[in-house]
Amino acid sequence: MRSYSHETQIKALDYAKMMNLWTGQRRVPFRDADPDFYLTFGGKRAPGNMITQATHFWDPKYRDTWRVAGNPLTWILRHAHIESTSEVDLDHHTIVTHYHIRDRLNLRPHNHGKHDFGVLFLPRRDPYDAVTVVLGTVWHDILRNPDDTEVRADWTETTHF
Repeated sequence: MRSYSHETQIKALDYAKMMNLWTGQRRVPFRDADPDFYLTFGGKRAPGNMITQATHFWDPKYRDTWRVAGNPLTWILRHAHIESTSEVDLDHHTIVTHYHIRDRLNLRPHNHGKHDFGVLFLPRRDPYDAVTVVLGTVWHDILRNPDDTEVRADWTETTHF
């Protein structure tokens, strides 16, 4: 499977070649901002019931889930929309891609902040809510972190082709 950055660079290069044929441009800007594309950070968890994985953490078949749980990106930025702009330089054979993410850090359960601790007794119904009803209460209510804490990330990659 190719990475998001690789797919973006392929699209940018194809676009630059097309623009070069039509206009003769040698430096071509490209913007990739699919509003429906969300990237998952923190890794891929193991398949199966989340409660079983939580209560059998020593089982090797659940290592991937525990790696995801231990990765700070999982909690800071699990799913986020990513935008990128690239400039393809056909003379120097480079693609410079700038990435931008803007998201909210919200550890509230799906029920939008209600403190329904009953989900702890029925965790199979929604394991995410069973975890975030506790984490969200600590993070937002006890530690007083706002629900709209913004997370931003910007970085640049240069690729030679």
